[in-house]
Order: sequence, then structure tokens, then C-alpha cells
Amino acid sequence: MDEHRSYSVPTALNARSLAASAKTLADKAFFLIKADIIDCVLPPGELLSTQQLMAHTGLGLSAIRAAMERLVAGQWVTSAPNKGYRIDGITIKDVIELYDLSEIISPQLSRMSCGRIGDVYDRLISLAEIACGPQPARSEEDEHRVLLASGEILRTIRLASNNSYAISLTQQITERLDRVVAARRHYSQAPIDFRRDFRPLIEALRDNQPDAAEAASRANVHRMRSIVIDHILRAESFANSRILAGM
Repeated sequence: MDEHRSYSVPTALNARSLAASAKTLADKAFFLIKADIIDCVLPPGELLSTQQLMAHTGLGLSAIRAAMERLVAGQWVTSAPNKGYRIDGITIKDVIELYDLSEIISPQLSRMSCGRIGDVYDRLISLAEIACGPQPARSEEDEHRVLLASGEILRTIRLASNNSYAISLTQQITERLDRVVAARRHYSQAPIDFRRDFRPLIEALRDNQPDAAEAASRANVHRMRSIVIDHILRAESFANSRILAGM
């Protein structure tokens, strides 16, 4: 199993934070394994036994079984009778459908967040300066800094909506799309320019302009979709890798 966690994607970091504060061992196992699936430390398509997962997490049989039941239900893994669990693959169809859904949900969530970011406006602007710096990433560290700032901006906007269903759905979409970004590390560490300009969205949210916020959010999703499709999914090394599951 790949132990590369040096530059975790934002939702994997969030899952690890939840694991650290979990009240039960089953919850801890769930969030630890989920984080490593999102980060592709446990790569798509990998078949793992219960004993391997116990060794990987340092947790016991009952906690692993409970965690895996939740991960099967969440469609992160598939049960393989008498063999263990197979990490679900990534397909181009999955990615396209996720971005199609994100283009519907994210703009509406931004409308809900209008006028509700006053207390965090300065912090969002500071993060936006990192997310859209003057130069493209020159290293994996630079790229990671941009992704973390972008993820924190989007998480803060989600929470500002105060709509638990929209927050949950958007979080699920983001976790799946973060996994695509993480998967590409298995064949290339060359930095990608993930910069996006969040300032129009942040300004529209501050000024309580729902139409402008919706338009800015949609443009943001389009930008990330283009980056992922053009620089990850269309890359020959990714298309030919075992990371991308069959259609």
C-alpha cells in the first residue's frame, strides 16, 4: 500500500481531523480509511483483506468491520466475499457526472450564502490571494498551497449557507473530485496550475448579490472542470494507468 501522504487533498485532511476527534474506534477507522481512499494512499482498484486494513490502521477487527460496512454503503468500496474489499475505481463517466451535479448545486449553495460571510470576509480574501497568486505552481508544495486555500474558501462558503443538506451533498461531491486530483500523483508529480480567482464570488457574497454569486460560482466550477479534464483525465499517462477504471 502506498504511504504517500505528504500533500493530502483538502477533504482527506478534513477526514483525518475527524478521525483524530472520533469518539469511537469504529468512527476512527471509518475516517482514517476514507481519508486514505480520497488521498489514493489506498489506490482505486486495490483489493485489501480485513487483516491488511487492521495492520494499516492499527485498529481491531470489530472497528474495521463497522467502518467497512459504512464505506460499502457510501460506495467507496465493494465487498469481495472471502477476499476482503476492493477500493472502487474512478471512471471518466463518474467525473463528468460529478461536475454536472456540481454545476447545479454549487451556484445554488452560493445564493444561500449571500450576505452571510461578513465575519470571515477578510480571511476569505487572504485565502483568495493564495488561491490565485501571480505565478503558476512551480513545485508540489506550491500546488498544495493553492489547493488547500481553495478548499478552505469553498468549505467556508458551504458552511455559511447554513443548509445542512446542501452542505452534506456538496461535501460528498468534493470528496469524490478531490480523489481524482490525488490519483494523478501515482503517475506524475509535475505541478498543475490549479489557480482560480475567487474574488468575484467573495465580493458578491459580501454584497448580497445572489445572481452575481451564482454566476461566479458556476464560472469557478467550469474552471476546475477544465483543469481536471485537460490536465489530468486527458493525460496519456493517466488514461493508460490502472487508476482509471473501465467504463
